[in-house]
Amino acid sequence: MLILLSQPLTISHVTLGHISHLQSTDDFLSSAPRTFTVYGLRTEDEEQIRLGTFVYNRAGESLQTFKLPDLKKDVFRYVKLQIDDNWGHETYTCLYNFRVHGKMPMAELEITT
Repeated sequence: MLILLSQPLTISHVTLGHISHLQSTDDFLSSAPRTFTVYGLRTEDEEQIRLGTFVYNRAGESLQTFKLPDLKKDVFRYVKLQIDDNWGHETYTCLYNFRVHGKMPMAELEITT
C-alpha cells in the first residue's frame, strides 16, 4: 500500500491499529497484521528506502506505535506499508489504522538587507 503524505516528513514513528483483543474473538485476532515493513520514498517513482520491520502484538493495545530503529534524516513524500504476514488467518489480513509520525523540514529563511 503506497500512501501519499499530506506534507513531506522526516519520519520518526509509525502507528498500526487493529481491533483490541478485549473487543474481539480469536478469529478476528488471527487476521491482525503480525510482521510489517515500512518504506519511505521521496517521489512515487523513486527507489524505496527500508525504514524498519516491526511486529504487531495482537495481545497488546489496539494502537501500537513503533520507533524507526535507524532514524533516517531523509524527507519523504510517500510511505509504503507492506504487510509481511498475519497471526494465522488464511484468507485475509485486516488493518484498522495506520499513522505516520515525524517532523516537517524547516524551511530555509531568506534574509534580505
